[in-house]
Amino acid sequence: MTSGQCIEGKVSTYVLSKQLHKDIWTAMYQTLPIDRSPSPATLNRSSSLGKVIIKSAPKYRLDNERDVLKHFHARPGIRQLLDETRDPPSLVLNHLDDNLLTVSNSKRLENPEIKFIAKRILEALQAFHEDGYVRTDIKPDNILINYGSEPCRFREVELGDCGDACLVNPKDHLKLGENGHMIGAHMFRSPEAMLNLRWGTPTDIWSFGTTLISLIWGLGWHIFKPDPKDAGPDDEAYPNHVLVKQIAFFGPFPLSYFDFLPKEDKR
Repeated sequence: MTSGQCIEGKVSTYVLSKQLHKDIWTAMYQTLPIDRSPSPATLNRSSSLGKVIIKSAPKYRLDNERDVLKHFHARPGIRQLLDETRDPPSLVLNHLDDNLLTVSNSKRLENPEIKFIAKRILEALQAFHEDGYVRTDIKPDNILINYGSEPCRFREVELGDCGDACLVNPKDHLKLGENGHMIGAHMFRSPEAMLNLRWGTPTDIWSFGTTLISLIWGLGWHIFKPDPKDAGPDDEAYPNHVLVKQIAFFGPFPLSYFDFLPKEDKR
């Protein structure tokens, strides 16, 4: 994908404007047919219709996120799916102003702002959990905001990036970790997920709490972030150092963790 490229969706056509990450672009609505090159005047008109996010990913992640977002259509606190494109396959998502990693790194959040954010995220998690889903991958950069006016800086707060959200069959509850699938970023991942034990909805609450601590302190401080002298995020030993940090703050893991081990697991 390249800047200025037109992409046709089921509902509308979009003009790519800025690449945010490897597979994520901002785009503008475009009303002309796909086979006509937009003029600068048309691009200016399309900007008044608002921005969207164009997100591509491996097929299984796109399919999963599309299905999850359709299930949670119009539910508050969850970024909404607007459209889909076929060439290239991608999702068209609601655009928000910023994410909380960027916001909290630049300026420490005030207590009323943290309370407002926490309430909105807990409401979104309640929707996921009541419908039998584990959200996974909760972290500051997956919490998106729209700016508001005083006294609160934020008008809207939504969870984004639902590609790893998964439906928990009651018969399989707490068995999701048995296949060794790793979820979320190391610093925000629950101990049971870090250890490839069985996990369920409580893993979201751990990640939410860890995220909340990061937002309270702000300025790039994270409670379980290893010392850069010990390991970097790309080092194989990085997860082990996160576990060491978890134990340092909360003590040894309880013996009840053995209950999460499959019976045939000799660990």
